[in-house]
Amino acid sequence: MLELISILASLVLLVMTPIQTSQICEGKISPKYKGTPQAYAAAFRKQIGIFVWLGAVFGVLDVVMIFMDPEPGEWIVKAVAAALWLGVSGVSLYSRQRLARLPTPAEGGGGPA
Repeated sequence: MLELISILASLVLLVMTPIQTSQICEGKISPKYKGTPQAYAAAFRKQIGIFVWLGAVFGVLDVVMIFMDPEPGEWIVKAVAAALWLGVSGVSLYSRQRLARLPTPAEGGGGPA
């Protein structure tokens, strides 16, 4: 059951991270956010950094668990989960690099007051 939750969580992150990154690169931010688009991008970039490490750690742990589980066929589920979490790490790293390329505006210019 935990493997299923892990797989579903990684799938959600694999889909939502690039979508939200594209929206931020286009300048769209959440209407609930009360700061500037640049501050929103910086906060999202921090969150993406956490996903990079989280994906790497869970991916490696799933690979280690493959060799520890004696049940036949269970290794397949662990291998899929490991691949998905390592994919989360890779997609998050790419999204983080994409956000780093966003231009920073000049001080005091162009933003809503």
